[in-house]
Amino acid sequence: MVLLVFSIGCIVRAVPDLVAHPYPVGYDVINYYIPVITNFQEHWAIVSQQFPLYVLILHSFQLATDLEPQALVIASAIILYGIFSISVFSISRKILGLSELYSLYLTLFVIFQLPVLRTAWDLHKDIFSLALLLIALSLLYPVRAKIGRYSIITSYIAASITVSLDKMVGALFVASLMTYAFVIRVRYTTYLSLVVAVVFATTIASDFGNLQQFFQTSAGEAKSKPSNIHLGDYNPKNLLILLVLVNGSLLIPAGFGFVVSNNRLLKIAVAITVMGSFSWLIFPDSQSLAADRWIFLFGTFLSIFAGYGIIKYSQTKIRSNYRTHVLCLVLGLSITLGLLYETMPYQFGMVLEKVLGQSLEPFGPATMQFNSIPVEDNGELLKTITWINENTPKNATLMGEKHWRGWMEIKLQHARSFNFFSSQLAALQYIQDCELEHCYLLIRSSDSLDHTIGQETIDQVYKSKLFKIFKIGRPKG
Repeated sequence: MVLLVFSIGCIVRAVPDLVAHPYPVGYDVINYYIPVITNFQEHWAIVSQQFPLYVLILHSFQLATDLEPQALVIASAIILYGIFSISVFSISRKILGLSELYSLYLTLFVIFQLPVLRTAWDLHKDIFSLALLLIALSLLYPVRAKIGRYSIITSYIAASITVSLDKMVGALFVASLMTYAFVIRVRYTTYLSLVVAVVFATTIASDFGNLQQFFQTSAGEAKSKPSNIHLGDYNPKNLLILLVLVNGSLLIPAGFGFVVSNNRLLKIAVAITVMGSFSWLIFPDSQSLAADRWIFLFGTFLSIFAGYGIIKYSQTKIRSNYRTHVLCLVLGLSITLGLLYETMPYQFGMVLEKVLGQSLEPFGPATMQFNSIPVEDNGELLKTITWINENTPKNATLMGEKHWRGWMEIKLQHARSFNFFSSQLAALQYIQDCELEHCYLLIRSSDSLDHTIGQETIDQVYKSKLFKIFKIGRPKG
């Protein structure tokens, strides 16, 4: 059954990448993971200050297998989703006490939910750490029963890796476990909470002195991992809409599952994610609290409780001859919506965004067929980069949107560099101030270039269906 669950999880996560082939899906995939693995030595000075364990694991596998970075990152995402599926199945069996068949049902329900798929889209560290978190908890439950030495050692290892992988999931784990240990006062749980607290504090301490460096940029080019969210988009209205649209359909069944469940540890975790999801009520402009990520994390635990609630409701409130029909209907609807989210072309996603409002776009696309641009537009961007490599000086400087930085780093040849700016005016001002010799501005074909500065000459040298390139120069003499 575990092998079946793992295989199903891998297949579910492979679907969007198979549809998008030969291009990857996921914003951080193209703008962070693939560039970092491709140019590991160049990025290590900064990446080492950002919970680098997952990147180190990827780099080690790349050295051992000599796989292409893109293939390695995609394969890792697929395998991690399989492991996450096993962790949900394990929680269902050992903590929620469901049979194998109902645990399989709950696992299928969870892995097709929008907040879980959105997390798997590009937040690979989150999926990895969440999987290990759930596995660690299931190994130590029930805490009042006699626990084998193997389970203790394995749970301690899984817990330590969890808090070393991701800052947010690590904080959730530490806070949940310490609260739970204080409530039940069981030796094994108390020891585990102390261990994970020490490991997490050590990881944070090693990172604390370089937090400023984490956000550093150089000549407009982010050397770390800049956020995809503009400060203007991070506001209470947009976050509330995000919370309702992503998690709203789960609230009623999850509420029932929360009430009928007697597991306090998962309830504590949900309570903490709720506080993170509503942190904008107290700190409306503090983007560093990442309320949007807490909302998706909250949705993951809601999905578990919602699936559990649906199963329990079918067992207690519905006559047995209708039970199977209700469960199949709910699961079928979940799978259909999940597959649509995985495979729907970006154009259809844009229609949906217009119906729902543009406030969701900065926090995640309406379809997984997207990386830094729509998947179907990747070929046009690569064709444009090929033109740049063949028709510009080897030391040329390119200016453009930050969303293109990953492809530019991977595909630009020789000493060509790419810098991004918030606006055309800022880019042109930078060109003037730095007096660069071979400078080019890349914009979308739908955009107009209506800014001029000083004595610079601006000549269009390339145009395609989606992109235009302008050469920026100074008049002779």
